[in-house]
Amino acid sequence: NGIIVICVNQVSHAIQFGYQSCDIEHPVADNDGTNPVNLSERVNGIPNVVIDSYIGFPPKTFQNGKALRIRPRTPFPRATFDPSQWYIIPDPSVDPATTGEVADPEGMDPGEWYNPLVITEIVDPVNTEPARYITINQPFPELGPIQDDLQLVIFDETTGEPIMNTAVPLKGRTLDAAKNLKVCNAAHYQSSGDPTCIVTYGPLPGTTGCYTIGIILILPNNKYSIVDLYGVRRQSCLGSPFDFTGGSATRIPVGKVPVSIWNPLQWNIDVPQPDGVELFITEIADPIEGPNSRFVEIFLPGKPNYMINEDLLLVRYENANEDPSTFPYLSLKGLTTDEYGFIVLCVNSSVYGSGKCKYPLGFATIADNPGNVDVAIVKGTVPSTTNEIVDIYGV
Repeated sequence: NGIIVICVNQVSHAIQFGYQSCDIEHPVADNDGTNPVNLSERVNGIPNVVIDSYIGFPPKTFQNGKALRIRPRTPFPRATFDPSQWYIIPDPSVDPATTGEVADPEGMDPGEWYNPLVITEIVDPVNTEPARYITINQPFPELGPIQDDLQLVIFDETTGEPIMNTAVPLKGRTLDAAKNLKVCNAAHYQSSGDPTCIVTYGPLPGTTGCYTIGIILILPNNKYSIVDLYGVRRQSCLGSPFDFTGGSATRIPVGKVPVSIWNPLQWNIDVPQPDGVELFITEIADPIEGPNSRFVEIFLPGKPNYMINEDLLLVRYENANEDPSTFPYLSLKGLTTDEYGFIVLCVNSSVYGSGKCKYPLGFATIADNPGNVDVAIVKGTVPSTTNEIVDIYGV
């Protein structure tokens, strides 16, 4: 592959990175992350002519990490150090304790030179036709299609090895303006019409929200290197910290650093409540037109035309009382969402026209809110001190 690896000790290097992973043993490789490195040659009899240079002044020092060159379309040396050609893993400007960055990613093994991709979003929505998708991002600059033999794969829970018949090849794919690439199933494509989506009919993006998934770099002789990973290898996903069944896993913005060992600090995982329904109060209105126009709106994500089967109540908390008021309240059990997943409770449905409000309740009801009363969804069959709050507007 045209790469020469220089290391401090070939034996130690082989133990960490594999046999014959280091070509030359030399003390020039003994760098604590602060020393400059120059590539020089003799030109026309003049010794030590610098043809390429790395100077690790802050923030480009790389103690306990690595400095990696952003591969340009056509590689070219720079006798004068150009910081824009380099990125550091981990980023010294960000606190690793808050980002979960891995100081020495195994995916950045010696002898490899590529622009890594990272998984930034995995979505497993709950509805009758799950529109699943996975978003991949290029956190470092690269123009044009993906040049490297990178593949998105599921890892076997028992062996920890990639299941190659699940692989989605990424080489040759073009990222969008935000440097994203989406892998989706037919249901997502049909519902979104996303032209940038790679539509697959195989195991990815999966039939559930529970698996270990990664981006791997294909190497010669049936070898591979892990570039980025979501989940834990050789561990069952079901009920684990990385199980996002019925929900989503989203990478935090400062966590877009490729890692070969998953770190949950890089991710926000959002899954439905244990009772199987997730719902929010999205609007409470006391319009200027008067009490006749008051309403409360509730939203159930991914639940169109869904009948609530759980014991849930819409209640009020009045006068800074820690307990819900016994009147008015409404049992949500048996109510059905519209085709968009909304339930609208209003005082008078005729105010809003046909189909806008499915449940007119009248005056002196839970929909009749003067704008100064806290409203909450709670678990239970009647208001009581033991109600568990699911969602609340107010303090």
